Amino acid sequence: TACEEKLVQGSNNLDYSMLGAKHSYCFDSSGRVGRIIKSAPGKALIYVDVYGKNAHAGQAPEKGVNALKAAGKILADIKEGRLDFETTANWGVIKAGNSTNVVCDHVEILGEARSRNPEKLEKYIEYVKKYCVDALEGTEAKAEVRTEYIFNAFLVDENDEVITTLCSAMKKCGITPAIDQGGGGMDANRFNANGIKSVGVATGYMNNHSPKEELYIDDLNKSAE
Repeated sequence: TACEEKLVQGSNNLDYSMLGAKHSYCFDSSGRVGRIIKSAPGKALIYVDVYGKNAHAGQAPEKGVNALKAAGKILADIKEGRLDFETTANWGVIKAGNSTNVVCDHVEILGEARSRNPEKLEKYIEYVKKYCVDALEGTEAKAEVRTEYIFNAFLVDENDEVITTLCSAMKKCGITPAIDQGGGGMDANRFNANGIKSVGVATGYMNNHSPKEELYIDDLNKSAE
């Protein structure tokens, strides 16, 4: 499938009516070979638009309301990172302004939240909405929050055939299975949502999305086997 890193778009655009498979295996998980991901979180993008008021920065700055400074108040103390054992949040993109001689009147902040528990995902989104209002209290800036749900969480029972078959194949290759839960999204999220039971299979890569990413060649060969 194409475009996995871009919000898992390839598997989102498959014509599932053309597929007869009931099981699938997604070779897209970090860790040493043998790691099986039975569960992965759902994900939502969170857009926060902060609105101020523009004015000439040199002639009449007092007439402006700096949306960039207001955005800083929001980001300074917002809850993020690992929220609990199955929920995370990250604020990764900020877009603001065009010139230093204009008081910035609009900022877009983009973040994400993930959880293997759908209720916790909703709870965090509601928290963000209230937090933004509270953070801007006493300023003339305003914030609007909107969300985009990207994919749903999944959980496959350890005794399901899709996992027992995989464990059997691994043992024949001299691999010790280790069933785990994941924190990233993958095509398996889409497959499960479309009626094809799927789990993640680790291929030996570590520290992904960092400059220290590495791959165990033996694990890659074992994954192919």
